[in-house]
Amino acid sequence: DETSVKQPVYVKENGTVYHKAKACSYLTVLMTRIDYDTIKSARNTSGGKYKPCKSCADGKNFSDSDVVYVSKSGTSFHSTPLCKSLIKTVKTMDKEEAAKTRKPCSKCN
Repeated sequence: DETSVKQPVYVKENGTVYHKAKACSYLTVLMTRIDYDTIKSARNTSGGKYKPCKSCADGKNFSDSDVVYVSKSGTSFHSTPLCKSLIKTVKTMDKEEAAKTRKPCSKCN
C-alpha cells in the first residue's frame, strides 16, 4: 500500500532496479503486431534482430501470414501479446529499502 510507504518506488518482482515513475516504459511493455513474413527485416531500437521467444514462439511453425508481437526495445518476437515472459508483476516499496538491493532505473530516476 503506497500510503504506508515513506518514499514510494516501483519494482518488478525479480528486478534489479527501482523506478520513480510507475509509468516508466521499462515497467510496461507496448507490443506491436507485425506479419511474420517481415520479422527477418524488423529491427528493435538498438538495431538488433528479433529471435523467437523461448516461452511462446520457439519451435513453433509460423506461416508468412501469421501475426507476431514485438516491442521496440525487445529482443524476442512473441506468438501472443499475453506471453508469460511479458507479464511483469510490479509492487510498491520504500525507496530506502529498495536501494539496499537494487539500482535506480537509468530512465526514470
